[in-house]
Amino acid sequence: MRHIGIPLPPMAVQPDVQMGIILFISMAMLLLLRNRQSLFVSSLRSIYDKNLFFAGKITMGDQVQQYTLLILSITGFSLLATHQLYAQPTWGTMGLIFAGICLYYLLKIGIMQTYFRFFFGNNVLEFLYKYTSLTIVMGIGCFGAYIGLTYAPLVPNILLYTLLVFLSVIYFLSIIYILFQHFFNRPCLIFHFILYLCTLELLPVLLLVKWVLF
Repeated sequence: MRHIGIPLPPMAVQPDVQMGIILFISMAMLLLLRNRQSLFVSSLRSIYDKNLFFAGKITMGDQVQQYTLLILSITGFSLLATHQLYAQPTWGTMGLIFAGICLYYLLKIGIMQTYFRFFFGNNVLEFLYKYTSLTIVMGIGCFGAYIGLTYAPLVPNILLYTLLVFLSVIYFLSIIYILFQHFFNRPCLIFHFILYLCTLELLPVLLLVKWVLF
């Protein structure tokens, strides 16, 4: 019961609105993932295959579907990050985190394209689609972990975090594999690989950890 003179903390994110958003994202993901001929599924199937996965021309519909999944997966990243950083999140904090992740991804993709086209000039588009698909899988995993942490109190948190770490390791190793598959497949290119690893993979993570902790 609420008594006069005892203010309650403001809840900017109402539980019913939050549940509606989660249901909408879940249904949208399920509908998009049903298409077994999609660019997302095709690129995932060829992650560990040296053959090109492009069976034909990439249509506008393929790209819309791919990047819609990417936006939904970034929402999964944002929800999990907001849950971990704030006890009582607001729409403002959620929006800032979402915008920050989108900006980081766009910058990284732009730098990747410039780097690989300058040094290699081939297989860049194929790598980017595979990279995007792996990022979507990671985002879906974060979305599932967020649902478990928020709405499944009987599931041990340590189990969810362990599965998330395991998925992160698979994600990172898969990225390294396709990098060697498409670009760094000669011993003389090891310096280029170290440069890529330090500037585009390790440095952003270290900066993010520093920002969160300090």
